[in-house]
Amino acid sequence: MNIQRTLLTIATLGIATTSLHAQSTTDRPRAKAAMWPALGLSESQQSRVKTIHAKYAGSVKAAQQQAKDSAAKINDTELAEVRNILTSDQQQTFDSYMTGKKRAKRGAGARLMPVKIGIPE
Repeated sequence: MNIQRTLLTIATLGIATTSLHAQSTTDRPRAKAAMWPALGLSESQQSRVKTIHAKYAGSVKAAQQQAKDSAAKINDTELAEVRNILTSDQQQTFDSYMTGKKRAKRGAGARLMPVKIGIPE
């Protein structure tokens, strides 16, 4: 009984933490946009907020680019690992998708890896 309660508590905390993190990262721009008018900032405060924003804008942009580059590297590693388990015929098809021949038919913004590929968990 105690083990079940402990596992339930851990699962609940994990879900809550994940939910809070997702909310804090995805809702932030909307929350900030709604917050500024609600604060009723003076002209001086508005000016100072703009200065602070400008001060960090470059760092934010650099961090976003770094995250994008990191995600691309992880994706490349994942795809290379997937390619290694394919037969030679499958690798040829895979390579044609990766070079864009078949991907172009699916649309330029199409995902290279499907979220689920029908493999049972």
